[in-house]
Amino acid sequence: MDNLELFLQGAPDTMITYTQKPNPAMNVPYELTVKGFKKFYLNRNEQPDLTTEEQLILLCASGNDIYTTHSNTVAGIFKAREIRKRSKSTDEAIQKCSEALIGLNRTEFNIRNSITEKVSQKQVHANLLEYYLSVERAMAEYEQLQSSILAPIINLKNRILETITRKPHLGPPYSQDEVERGRREWEQFRLEQGAKPEVPADTLLKKYRYNSDFVRGVPFGYLYETPELSSISEEYATSTIALQILDGSAFKKAAHEFSKNPSHYIKQGKEREKIHEVK
Repeated sequence: MDNLELFLQGAPDTMITYTQKPNPAMNVPYELTVKGFKKFYLNRNEQPDLTTEEQLILLCASGNDIYTTHSNTVAGIFKAREIRKRSKSTDEAIQKCSEALIGLNRTEFNIRNSITEKVSQKQVHANLLEYYLSVERAMAEYEQLQSSILAPIINLKNRILETITRKPHLGPPYSQDEVERGRREWEQFRLEQGAKPEVPADTLLKKYRYNSDFVRGVPFGYLYETPELSSISEEYATSTIALQILDGSAFKKAAHEFSKNPSHYIKQGKEREKIHEVK
């Protein structure tokens, strides 16, 4: 691990911080800090230094996605340590971590199911509102045609079509009851949304579906963007890292990545040292 020592010499002032988000399993957030890839603190209380294995795992955290970051890896190291303390053996620690992941997965599934039901209800409501908009527009178009000089010709054409097809072509496209139901539905919707009368219906409906003035993602997808789901996803990610630390796969992967290209990490350390000197 001589190359690892070379890297660490260039990273004495590197600081990585993780702040845990409140979630159903842990509603008291805590903060973890690692300095120089070695010194470890929990809420400013010093913890045992990172071991060589933990240092290498933290160093090689890929960051290929939003979950395998250096910050989340610090949380994974802390969790792995805590689970080890409460376990009689490595196998028991692995089992406890796996059970925690299953519990988080179940919690997330239940929350998502609840949101999906709400999304379904809102989608039906939005579709109904859109339907009543089409009713309003069709009636407005009909009334406009009836007030035009072409009305007699149009009505004659519709009378002929009615005779030929034996289907109604005369009269308004929708009943007055349908129009009135739509008007009441939209009045109630505007009241619920606190919308001013001058806000166009299409704009209001778009805001309702996308929580934005622009179409983005899927309708009502924003309902899944909750702090609770976000914290559970992060908890799942850090617990997954903890499991990989406990079963040894995280160290094997890190050792392999580091041995493939140690100069890459050493170069990072030197660049970090230069930046510190300039400051």
